[in-house]
Amino acid sequence: MKMIQQLKRTALVGCCITAMVTLCACTASVTLYPVSGPYSQASPVPTFQGKISGTNKSGTFRLTMAGGEVVTGPYATIDTPPAPSDTSSGNPAAAMPNAWNVVYGAGYYNAHVVGSRLFVDANLTGTNGTTMHLQFYVPQYTVPTNGVNARVSDPGVAVDNHGNILKVSIHA
Repeated sequence: MKMIQQLKRTALVGCCITAMVTLCACTASVTLYPVSGPYSQASPVPTFQGKISGTNKSGTFRLTMAGGEVVTGPYATIDTPPAPSDTSSGNPAAAMPNAWNVVYGAGYYNAHVVGSRLFVDANLTGTNGTTMHLQFYVPQYTVPTNGVNARVSDPGVAVDNHGNILKVSIHA
């Protein structure tokens, strides 16, 4: 009986430690690659760098864009990515499924993003007036037989008020 109680306590402590590690703050690098719009027409095509900090539930993006403009804003996970909707609704989020398909190929949003378990949505504002809607998700990968996680970065997209669609890569 003592052994069972000790195993239960050990399991409870293990669960608490796992929960604390999961909820503690982390930082990751963000790279944006222009795919469509004015940035993609520049020569050479620029890339933009930044950081994401926070937990797996919420946090902050900070990106440095053209001319040194700093674009920041909070992010939050949402339970389910929105289903594609009519882009004439005036809702900026309505344009995001198209951005996913432009960056990753036709049908990508419905095939990979809708139904993802960890989906992040953010609205960012820049110091020079840029506004940006950014989304990414964490795909569910299986661990290969060699025990190494196959995921290199989390896929995402961003759309700004200047007509740019950008591929977002989030990596540790």
